[in-house]
Amino acid sequence: MDTSDCITDLSNLYFTKECFALLSSQALSIPVQLLSCFAKTPQIFSMYKKKSDEGLSYIAIYLDVLHFILTIYNAVHIKLPFFAYGESVLLVLQSLIIVFLAWKYAKKKTSFVEKFLFLLIINALIYACINIKINDSQWELIAKTNFWLFAVSLCSQIMFSLIKKSTGPLSAFTHLVFLLGSVGKMLEIYLSKHLINYYDMAMNALIALLNFVFIFLIYIYRDTNKEKKEKVKKE
Repeated sequence: MDTSDCITDLSNLYFTKECFALLSSQALSIPVQLLSCFAKTPQIFSMYKKKSDEGLSYIAIYLDVLHFILTIYNAVHIKLPFFAYGESVLLVLQSLIIVFLAWKYAKKKTSFVEKFLFLLIINALIYACINIKINDSQWELIAKTNFWLFAVSLCSQIMFSLIKKSTGPLSAFTHLVFLLGSVGKMLEIYLSKHLINYYDMAMNALIALLNFVFIFLIYIYRDTNKEKKEKVKKE
């Protein structure tokens, strides 16, 4: 069953639970996509205001950039319309701003070698996506690997936050949007008229769980974050 089937049923005054679930998932996906366009802006404003990189895992912010670049090129490869991946274009720009702000406000200055290697890898990845011919099976492998990039990014930041007992500039809004996005994709996969892709379902469930953990950490460390904000104001 897909959206067109539901529209046909509705025109015949026939409404099923499956149609309700499908249309609900479609209704959820539109606002989530719109909110995703600005998902990382609270983190950017927080970093700019505090002028600090405290609480950020550099591994996580670097992997975020790689993840969103691969998301864009995979969407282009399978010829999705721009509105289906436009938020990823904005998210990669926001992720790059976070990287540059982290470098600028780092307590321990980021080495030239680290900056050079990061920019080299980004440019090499973009060049490879544009110029190297990759077949469908290879793109499928890249798409699966991309899931793990995002998962490792989230796990890295979670571990860093647990060690530091602080979530720094991280925003509950960001991770709520990502959580809802994963839930929406799970509904889409489940309601698809094609065979259920259990791998994609499991990976989206994992991403949703990790984002829920983030929201929980932001909640339990909220007092720690407030104390650090007060110290910054006094200074």
